[in-house]
Amino acid sequence: MAKLQWSDWTPITKECSQSSPVVYRIAIAKKDTQVELIPIGRLAGVDGDGILLIGKAIKMETRRRQFLNPNGAHSEGILFKLIKAYSRQFQEKYANSSCVYSYAVASDGAEALKIKQQQIKKYVMHYGETPPLNSAIPDRYNYDEWNQLFNA
Repeated sequence: MAKLQWSDWTPITKECSQSSPVVYRIAIAKKDTQVELIPIGRLAGVDGDGILLIGKAIKMETRRRQFLNPNGAHSEGILFKLIKAYSRQFQEKYANSSCVYSYAVASDGAEALKIKQQQIKKYVMHYGETPPLNSAIPDRYNYDEWNQLFNA
């Protein structure tokens, strides 16, 4: 698998014309800036990119709209809306923030899923936990894959 080519960070409110399967990241950034990412403290360090979520999509535009839809089918988007609405600490700390997204094109849905799983595991290896809106480590007991990622 070649090195991932991530797109530039784009405000979550901006449409995406990419129509191929992708792996994507959603991060938190300061509002009204040229995408100034907000670092997030994690168990084993600070994530300077403020990654909230790593996912996969067949069409990025569909997934972007689902994330924004308050009644949508994007479970992480619903969780984020609940946190924004009911966490006073979040409201205070991130009052002047918004979400941004970036994606890397995959050859098909199966490759996008594999890349997503690898990216989440790499994140866990680096920060000691999943991104805040990812609820689980995919295929967490596949020790061969952990060893391959660790030795890569």
